[in-house]
Amino acid sequence: MIRDDDLSRLLGAVRADAEPALWTRVRARIEARPRAGVGGWWAWVMRPAALGASLAVFAGAVAVSAALVTTAPRALTDGSYESLTEALVADLNGSAAAAMPTPATPPAATPDSGGAR
Repeated sequence: MIRDDDLSRLLGAVRADAEPALWTRVRARIEARPRAGVGGWWAWVMRPAALGASLAVFAGAVAVSAALVTTAPRALTDGSYESLTEALVADLNGSAAAAMPTPATPPAATPDSGGAR
């Protein structure tokens, strides 16, 4: 809504008299102009229905993430490690030991005849 001070300033700029019909036409022209300022996206965000819908989506996302975190399987640890580093080293050593082949036993020593040198 246009203020009377703005109308008075506009009318004074063109040296017009303050007739009621002129006031009505000036108000109609000013309000017919597109408003500058708030853009389309921000105007949509500030609507109460949009704000409520976005808060509902946020609350739903928080609830789903909390449900996923609480029902996620726990890591299988025996709790004997002091830190995460110790647990990782033990895990790496355990998997490396399982992946490494066991050394073969050396063949039994045979008496050397000394003929082949």
